[in-house]
Amino acid sequence: MPRLDPTYVAKQLLVRDVIYDRCLEEKDAGNKERADAYDKKVDAIRDEVFNDMVKNFNEYTIEEVLENMTRFGNAPCLVNDDNGKFAVSGDGYQPLVYGDQLITGSIKVMVEAHMWKRTIREAVYHYLTYEEPEGEGPNEDTKWIDDIMKENGIFPKGDT
Repeated sequence: MPRLDPTYVAKQLLVRDVIYDRCLEEKDAGNKERADAYDKKVDAIRDEVFNDMVKNFNEYTIEEVLENMTRFGNAPCLVNDDNGKFAVSGDGYQPLVYGDQLITGSIKVMVEAHMWKRTIREAVYHYLTYEEPEGEGPNEDTKWIDDIMKENGIFPKGDT
């Protein structure tokens, strides 16, 4: 099955931007029901694009995959070690920046052993497709991140 047409994906991302902006407007106005409806539309677009990226992974460039993920709120961080391995993780923390600000300082990225791969492409594919085994949740090293997020009203889509 050929991948989604890049023009179609680009249009879907623009539609996603408009719907998401509308979702935020409805949330700000206190219209939770309408905001939830818009949020579900954004999720449907995300699912379509992500499913296609998994099914047709080799037809996408790494840049396309990473950029598409960030458009839907993912924050993939590509790291490498001194042994020539690569990992992609969305868990960690960094200084908060707004608009055009750039980060000055350190960024901490949480990486588990199963994330390390021989190539960038393998690491990105693992990030896209990995699911936590049943019954596993945050470990003691990362549980504090969830606690901080919950305290501040930020709820991740799954456990860190």
